[in-house]
Amino acid sequence: MRKKLLLLLLLPLLLLGTLLIAAYLLTPTLSRIALEHWIKSQGFESAEVSLQHPQAGHVEISQITLTRTDGQRRIRLQANDIHLRFSLRALLTEAALESIHIQRLSADILIDTTLPQRIKTLQASVVDLDPVLATKLFDLLPAETAQIAELAMSYQTDEGPLFEGLGELTLNAQQMQVHLSLQRDQQILGDVLATLSRDLSIHLQLQEQTLLYEVTGNFAFSDDFWHLNLGHQLQAGALLDWLTRHQIRLPLAMQLPADDQLAFSSRLRLPRLLPLSPIALLQVMEGDLTLSAQLHPSFELALAKQISLEIDARIELQQNTFSVTLIEGSRVTLHQFSMGDISANRLLLQLVGNTTLRGALNHADSWQYEAAHWVVNGDDLQHQALEHFNFLPLQLQLQGGQFGQALRGDLSLPLVTIQPAAFALPTAYFQGQFSLPADFSEIHLTGSLGSEQLPILINTRAKLNTHLRGEVNWTLADTPAPALINALRPFIAAIPSPSR
Repeated sequence: MRKKLLLLLLLPLLLLGTLLIAAYLLTPTLSRIALEHWIKSQGFESAEVSLQHPQAGHVEISQITLTRTDGQRRIRLQANDIHLRFSLRALLTEAALESIHIQRLSADILIDTTLPQRIKTLQASVVDLDPVLATKLFDLLPAETAQIAELAMSYQTDEGPLFEGLGELTLNAQQMQVHLSLQRDQQILGDVLATLSRDLSIHLQLQEQTLLYEVTGNFAFSDDFWHLNLGHQLQAGALLDWLTRHQIRLPLAMQLPADDQLAFSSRLRLPRLLPLSPIALLQVMEGDLTLSAQLHPSFELALAKQISLEIDARIELQQNTFSVTLIEGSRVTLHQFSMGDISANRLLLQLVGNTTLRGALNHADSWQYEAAHWVVNGDDLQHQALEHFNFLPLQLQLQGGQFGQALRGDLSLPLVTIQPAAFALPTAYFQGQFSLPADFSEIHLTGSLGSEQLPILINTRAKLNTHLRGEVNWTLADTPAPALINALRPFIAAIPSPSR
C-alpha cells in the first residue's frame, strides 16, 4: 500500500517530462489525447489533462486529474497550477527539466474494509517491497528539483475517521523532504518531518508544540531482505500526554513527568515479499532492540503512588519467537509503597546479573524465564507486628520457570536488627526458600533463623497472606546451654541497671 501510494504521488512528476516532450512534438490537443490513453492503459478509469504549448523555457499546466479503483480502494489524484522550467536542448536530448513546481497536489484514498473479500485479500496477500523503488527513486525524477507547495492527502475507511495530511514536499537528486500536518476528523494531531537521502538514510520527527518522537538511521537491501538500522528517541512523558489528549487509551492508566525519555536502537530484517497478515508477518520478521529507559510513572494502583524505572534491556525477535533480557543494574523503585500491613517510604529492587524471558509471541503458555537475582533495599519499611525490626537489605534469588505459574526461589536476610535500641542487642539472619502461587494469594516460607553472635538456630515454617499474617512454626535446634550463656553475657552486661 505505501509503495503504491508513493508511486502514485510521484506519477504526476514522472508524467510531466513526457508531457512536455509530447507537447513539443504534437499539438497540445493530440498530446493530451495520447497521454490520457496511456494513463488509462495503466489501470486508471479516467484521466484529465489540461496543458498549453510551451513558451520560452517554461510551460504552465492548469490541471492533471487521475482516478483509479482497486478492489475496495478508490484513489483520486489531482495536480493544479503546474509550472515547468526547462532547457530545450536538455529536454530533447536527455528528457530532463530544470525544475517542476506544483502549487497543489491532492491524493484522496477511500477504502471499504467491511466486505469479507477485502479482509480475506489482506490476510492472504503480500506487499512487494521492490528495492528498485528505493534505489532508483532519485533517478526517476525528470528534473533537477521538484516542489509540491501544497500537498494534501486524505485516507478514510467506510465508517472510520478521516485522516488528513497537509504540507509540502521537495525533491532533488540527493534527498526528499516532506513536512505534513496530520489531522483526524479535522482535529490537529501534530507535524511529521521526514527526510530520505539518496544513500537510504532516513530522519523522521513527530512533534506537537514539542518533539514527541524522533528516528534516524538507514536501510539497505541484500539477499532478498531489507535490513533496517534505526535509532529511536521518545519523549515518553510528552508522548503519553499526547495519547491521552487524543483519546488513545493504554492498557494501564498512568502518568509520566514531561521530561521522561525512552531511547532504543533497533535492527530489523524484513523479506522483500512482506505478508500483510499479522500472524504471517511474525513468522518472517527478525531483529533485535536495545533499550534504555528512565521513567517515573504514576499508576492508579494501591501498590505505590509512583514507580521509577531505570531499565537497560535487549529484545530479540526471530520467526515468531522472542527474548527479552534485562541487563544487570536495572532498577525498579516503588515510592510510597503500601500492601496490606506493609508499607515503605521507598522500596528499591536492583538486578544482579542478567535475566531473560523468552517464548513464542502468540503463545504465552510457552514463555519461560531464567533465574534472577534481585537485591531489595529501601527506607522506612514497616509492619504493624514487626515495627522495631529492620530486614533490609534482603536478597531474592528467583528460580527459572514458566510465566504465569507459581514463583519459587531463595530468600536471604543477611542482617536483621532491632531499632531503635537503647543498648546493644544481637543481630540475626534468615536463610530459606519461598513460594507464591500464580494468584499471589499467599506466601510459603521455610528456612532457618540464626545469629552470628549467638549459638542458636531456629528452624521456621510459615504460611502467610499478603499482609504477612498467618501461621508460623518455630523449632529451636539443640543448643548447649553453657555456650549460649557465655555468648549472652556481653549483651546482658550492657543492659542498664533499673533505677532505684
